[in-house]
Amino acid sequence: PVTSISYCAFRNCTSLVQITLPDGVTSIDPSAFARCAGITFIAPAGSAAQAFARANAESGFQWRAPQ
Repeated sequence: PVTSISYCAFRNCTSLVQITLPDGVTSIDPSAFARCAGITFIAPAGSAAQAFARANAESGFQWRAPQ
C-alpha cells in the first residue's frame, strides 16, 4: 500500500483537480505537488492530506472528507 507521497511525485500536474488519499498515507513531501494549484484532497479528518492541504492553502489546495 502507498504510505507516502514523495518529492515532486505530481509536479506540474496542472490538470489534476482532485485526488483521493487513504488514511494510510502518513507522509506527503512538501514538494510533492510542486507547480500545482487548486487541488482538492479527499481524505479522512486528521490525515496527512488534510494537514498538507491546510498548510498549502495559499496554493489553492483544499481538503474535503470522503462521503
